[in-house]
Amino acid sequence: MDDDAWLADWLAHIEAALSPSQRAFLAAWHQRTRTWPYDARGDIRPVDEHDGHLVVYADLVETAGNRSLLTIAAHFAERTVRCDHVHNQLFILPGTPTADALIATGSPEELAGRSADWFETILRRRVVCHEWHLRGGQTIREWRFADAGIPLTRPSPLPLRPSDAISVVRTEWS
Repeated sequence: MDDDAWLADWLAHIEAALSPSQRAFLAAWHQRTRTWPYDARGDIRPVDEHDGHLVVYADLVETAGNRSLLTIAAHFAERTVRCDHVHNQLFILPGTPTADALIATGSPEELAGRSADWFETILRRRVVCHEWHLRGGQTIREWRFADAGIPLTRPSPLPLRPSDAISVVRTEWS
């Protein structure tokens, strides 16, 4: 099912539960994001109300290993939106906004546009993967945003001594 049909089915299913501003936000969001190439867009899906908020989210995915590195979301509530890194299954915002957070007020259409701009900025950031090839054949990977060094994953266990690693490989993509 293509995204237009999926969104139409989803909206028809929960239409009665959405407020007029949520419908406006979601319509503007879909209009703004519908032309994004899938790989730049991640896996974007609206989520039913969460603590009174309409939530749209995306996963930043490392495609070679099909691993989700980061989940980001926009929590929309009538005239405000908060975009940030979230829990990858519960979509809960962090207690303290991260350095990447966006908090804005405005009309649903304005907030959908600002949220989409924020998503694009995050999803297009360069990512670095460090691989430690250890004795015994084990490989440990850590992904970070290249510009700020913000870790996206916490590998365990990290080599404790440089002598534990046979080689370290750095790969970048955006």
